[in-house]
Amino acid sequence: MVIVLTFCKNCGAPLKEGDKFCGECGAVIEDKSSVSKNTSNKETIELLQNLFNYSKKILAKPITTTSNESKYLTNAMSMYLLAIISIISGIIDLLSVKSIITNVNGLWSTMNFKLSYLFEELCYSPFNNEIPYAKFFFGFTLYFLLSSVALILACHLIINYIFKVNTDLFDSVKITASSLIPFILGKLLCSLLSYISITLGFIGIFIGIILFILSFYKGIVKALKIEENKAAFMVPICLVISFLCDYVLIKFFINLLTH
Repeated sequence: MVIVLTFCKNCGAPLKEGDKFCGECGAVIEDKSSVSKNTSNKETIELLQNLFNYSKKILAKPITTTSNESKYLTNAMSMYLLAIISIISGIIDLLSVKSIITNVNGLWSTMNFKLSYLFEELCYSPFNNEIPYAKFFFGFTLYFLLSSVALILACHLIINYIFKVNTDLFDSVKITASSLIPFILGKLLCSLLSYISITLGFIGIFIGIILFILSFYKGIVKALKIEENKAAFMVPICLVISFLCDYVLIKFFINLLTH
């Protein structure tokens, strides 16, 4: 059975599936799957370039960019951004674990109260002379991603069901992902600077946390149009909910990473 899919653009003759040349005029038939693949690759590259440029703006002016420009992120860009941030966070935490195991006193691994117990468990667990770094990386990346999702959901639910302001879930994703960029920078600086001085490392993470909170707050006020007094009430509640979820996640990941 012959299936006619389309017609030659040059002469109008019917084409069969898989034809590379027109049987009537000899014109080259454009491979639609190849064109579609190239278009998809081009769109992905363009999306990553836009994310890179947006991240540079965030690092230069975190509070202003989050509050004024996060709404221009597409849904796909916000999801890519959250995934990339989680991967970077996983790498930083993995480096911290390696530091402990090799007896290097890294500040991030010792001062982060959310992960300190987890790091301690990891370091004293039997690995049969083989440290599962891939397992660590996966666990830390997923941990950060789920923790971020908890913060996003808390933000979205409070705004929509307590403050009765209708917003899209992706609005909360955009604000949260944008706010986390300076936090990740602070986390990286802390991990690196702690090799030089514990004080410098502390300053690095402290700056990252402050910029994260201020960016999150300003983003809620300006991008989501929430009153300042409501936002001031909402931010700490979101953080507390996120910390509670962290506690549950830590218990889960201790099981995952040490067994």
